[in-house]
Amino acid sequence: MQGDDIADVYAENIPEVLKDHDRWLLWDASNDTPRRPHWKGDFSVSYNDPDAWQTFEEALEAAESNPSWGIGIVTTDTPVTVIDLDGCRRT
Repeated sequence: MQGDDIADVYAENIPEVLKDHDRWLLWDASNDTPRRPHWKGDFSVSYNDPDAWQTFEEALEAAESNPSWGIGIVTTDTPVTVIDLDGCRRT
């Protein structure tokens, strides 16, 4: 999803090695910090619970249903370290 939405997802910029992992959840840009992971508005899910994790395709589809939802990957046991840099860029 691209454009004027709050939580734009640029799926083409996400490395394939991450897309192959079924460790995706949503986050909500309209919530105050800290932004907790959720699944379709259910904030009781935990990033520590593998049963809550989704495929990349499922997360992307869910995020496209709400303009304030973004996607995030749980990096446990993945070959990548992620640093979240929200709000650090000036435009």
